[in-house]
Amino acid sequence: MYRKTMLFIISFLMLTMPVSAKNANLEKMEDSLAKGYLAASKKDIDAAFDYFTKSLSFANKAKSWKGFVDAGCAFSALGKPKEALRPFKNAYNIAASKRDWRGLVAVSYAYASLPENMKSKKNALSALNLALKIANRKKDWLGLQEIAKAFGKFGKKGMVKKIPTPPPGWKPYGESVAGPSKIASDAQIAMRKSIDKDIAAKRRSLAKTKIKQKASYDYYLTYKRYYDYPYYYTNYGYWHVLNNYQIYRWANYYLSRYRLVNGVYVYIY
Repeated sequence: MYRKTMLFIISFLMLTMPVSAKNANLEKMEDSLAKGYLAASKKDIDAAFDYFTKSLSFANKAKSWKGFVDAGCAFSALGKPKEALRPFKNAYNIAASKRDWRGLVAVSYAYASLPENMKSKKNALSALNLALKIANRKKDWLGLQEIAKAFGKFGKKGMVKKIPTPPPGWKPYGESVAGPSKIASDAQIAMRKSIDKDIAAKRRSLAKTKIKQKASYDYYLTYKRYYDYPYYYTNYGYWHVLNNYQIYRWANYYLSRYRLVNGVYVYIY
């Protein structure tokens, strides 16, 4: 009995530790990013670079494409666009490995904000084409709509026409990276099986359905701001050095996504 109990505890710890470590790295990543924006808003550019550079190690441990995109865009905004190339490449690799069109769309806009002579157009379209392939294969309508919008912003009207439109009654949430939600059909199957024989099972199924729907909607809320281009990006390949006032506005724009909680900055999207 004792041995079984110990094995259970060890197994539980093995399952929970990686998740806890990942969450801890995400928290440290966001805290470093926020402190970078804060330093930039105070014109302490050296400290800002240090914080953004520090965030990269946490983004790598957490396998967060968002962290790499944010840090890369920060390097570019602070006058060092070449320093953004490696973070953007890392973000691309993570999003591609996860089959996450959201990350790829964010990377495409990020690349497009760089100077034209840095192959920004080629890299942006490469990320966007992979995003289209992933979303189209899974019939992720939200992804297809955001990808169509991106192609439109990049002047690729021919690609926009090739992307199918959503079915009637479609809403821009309820889908995840894994593809269109199957919540409704799963719930219906569970209901049919239970009928009147197991009311408790039916209630559990409905409860799980609501949890899945909320999780899916929360994911939509978290990343919906990443379907658009970086702050101060105006068009393909147009990059310019920001003056002090523009850096102040840029930094405060992104800092507004955070709240200071017990001395740590928390991302609230």
